[in-house]
Amino acid sequence: MKIRNLAEAEEILADYRPAVKEFLGKGITLDRMKPLMDVLGNPQDKLRVIHVAGTSGKTSTSQYIAHMLRLTGSTVGLTASPHVNSLLERVQVNDKVVPEQTFCEELSGFLELIKDVAPQPSYYELLVAFAYYYFAKVGVDFTVIETGLGGLHDGTNVAQGRDKLCVITDIGYDHMKVLGHTLPEISAQKAGIIHPGNYVVMFRQAPEIMQVFHSHCHTVGAQLQEVRPELINEFVFDAQMPLYQRRNWTLAWSVYQRLANVYDLPVIQGDTLEQSRQLVIPGRMEIVHQSDQTVLFDGAHNSQKMAAFIASFQELYPGIKPVVLLSVRDRKDFTDLVEQLFDVAEEIILTSFHVVQDIEHRNARLDEIAQFCEQHGFHDVVVEPDQHQAYLGLIRASGSVKVVTGSFYLIQQIKDREGLS
Repeated sequence: MKIRNLAEAEEILADYRPAVKEFLGKGITLDRMKPLMDVLGNPQDKLRVIHVAGTSGKTSTSQYIAHMLRLTGSTVGLTASPHVNSLLERVQVNDKVVPEQTFCEELSGFLELIKDVAPQPSYYELLVAFAYYYFAKVGVDFTVIETGLGGLHDGTNVAQGRDKLCVITDIGYDHMKVLGHTLPEISAQKAGIIHPGNYVVMFRQAPEIMQVFHSHCHTVGAQLQEVRPELINEFVFDAQMPLYQRRNWTLAWSVYQRLANVYDLPVIQGDTLEQSRQLVIPGRMEIVHQSDQTVLFDGAHNSQKMAAFIASFQELYPGIKPVVLLSVRDRKDFTDLVEQLFDVAEEIILTSFHVVQDIEHRNARLDEIAQFCEQHGFHDVVVEPDQHQAYLGLIRASGSVKVVTGSFYLIQQIKDREGLS
């Protein structure tokens, strides 16, 4: 099998989507990943893995860690999901996606190796395994792996070596049908990435969260480092850097300090320290200028992320009430997320999206969101299912600062269709 381009790769990967259906519930396990990794020779065991789990900030923290390691001379592999602009984002080396031709050639060989594996892995699991396989093949110094969902049963959790460094970002409410309905239940799922001998770095969070992590680390014999939230204030950040990214960067910096001590890496200081903060991460307070318009793309898709976005927006643009183009995924409780926009937005334009990655991702019903807004006293709502027309309406609306938010899938489609990728 020879894959010639990314379109062909997407077409072949589509055959692995049906396997996901069996995972949309409590029955998620690693049963598919283990035989898959065995066939590949368990490449994850040959890597220095930095494993990142949490509700909010995983991708940003992962990218900051990888960026710091690259700036100080290491070769770094990174995989994250979902992708925002391109499938190629699933396999990155040294802050860059693997070139399309290389990606397709390597994926062709990989698929040949696993063609007889049973049971068939899902789309997501296959890409996780491919990332481990590719990073081991090229011999990166470090691999930064972001969980897709939870941690305990996530496909990335086949990495269980004693030298693994675990990173836990902020814990909040998301994917509750699978992960649980309380913070301790959700925390237990995230803590599942921690194995015997691991070192764990996380910000000090609510006592009910920390109790879960302390207990789990004690049980498995892992060491937990609590980062003081006040540490953020000891750094000088550019005024344009979002508040939540300052927190993510500080956590990444703490992780790098641990890695530097263990592996005798260079100290981050001076220009290197400054460069480490300048990384632009797609879909995270990403600023795009169109003529005289400033459009902020932020994939805030749960209440915790929306609160973080709003705090950062209000610091960056004090006194400005933007027009907001919004869509949220179906099967999500959108109420807390949407309600936070009532005191912030001048107007909310609701639109649709439909993206197929590991599974089909669709928007929640626009009439239900509009009705919720009206019932709670917010009447400046426009429903425009046509995404292109909705975006034109956003650009034509009064005001110089606009926002697109609520879903990374919405951002992906708009940037593709409007030529902004």
